[in-house]
Amino acid sequence: MSLHVYATVVTPEGVASNNKGESEGNTGCLQKITVKTGESTCKELVINSSPAIKFAIREDFTEKGLSVNRTYNKETDDFEYKDDARVSWNEKDKGKYVDDDVLGFMVTKERESKDKKGTCAKRKGALDMCRALSLSEFEGDRVFGAKAGSKSDTSLHNSEVCYTRFQYTSGMTPESLARKENATESIDSIICLNHVGGNHSKDYYDMSPESIIFRMTHDPAPRIMNIYRTGEDGEVTAPNLVRLIKSGDVKASEIYIGGPLANDDDIKSIEGIHLFGGVKQASKKFIEDMNTKLGVDYVYEMR
Repeated sequence: MSLHVYATVVTPEGVASNNKGESEGNTGCLQKITVKTGESTCKELVINSSPAIKFAIREDFTEKGLSVNRTYNKETDDFEYKDDARVSWNEKDKGKYVDDDVLGFMVTKERESKDKKGTCAKRKGALDMCRALSLSEFEGDRVFGAKAGSKSDTSLHNSEVCYTRFQYTSGMTPESLARKENATESIDSIICLNHVGGNHSKDYYDMSPESIIFRMTHDPAPRIMNIYRTGEDGEVTAPNLVRLIKSGDVKASEIYIGGPLANDDDIKSIEGIHLFGGVKQASKKFIEDMNTKLGVDYVYEMR
């Protein structure tokens, strides 16, 4: 059976602001989703797109000096490719570019004539990523701003803001990678995630983990998505994880937890679970155990 690895991140608290450049009039809007809370009640939670997270992961691949196909040129605000047609994606060079291997690609070509079909070279990304979801409800807060310098009738603006944490889950089957060591680099980029783009990078939000739950299993279902909750005291908990382990749906030995969540009394009472005070400690052990199971001899240096 294939080995599957999952990670669910919860970020530190921070002020989330305009995402994706969406606006209503002169108000920069957060992306939101409505969640039913009762028979006639609901609430709005803030979301952040999975492509934005993947974009940041690709940027981190570049920053680490890995071989990537697509890079973003900040001066021209456009992408540059080493192999736009993906000619290098063949039996000999598969996995040459880590971003093609991990994140996938699709290259289409229009048909040259009525008698010829168009072509499509594609690969589904090995890394699955869900949208980031806020733990706090959007309360409708807005902040006022104004353009610097000379003013006009478009100088004044508002931005929706929400003080919250985000949680998001990623999943991967390392054996689907052309180069299995790229699983290590993917996990490393998630735990060191830096620049998850908003609208025009006006606001900075830390999308790296404050706590992280890893799962390494032969079960093809993650079962740890959207698992974090916030208590009345603001502490992050994961009561459903405790239930899943006690019910036998998830084996304790499959779970690695790093960060403040590892100090939760209910979680500490579970035998066989891997607990670490820090995110990087948990990640290092998880990567070592993953590579051992995969038979991968890859030197990994924690940043």
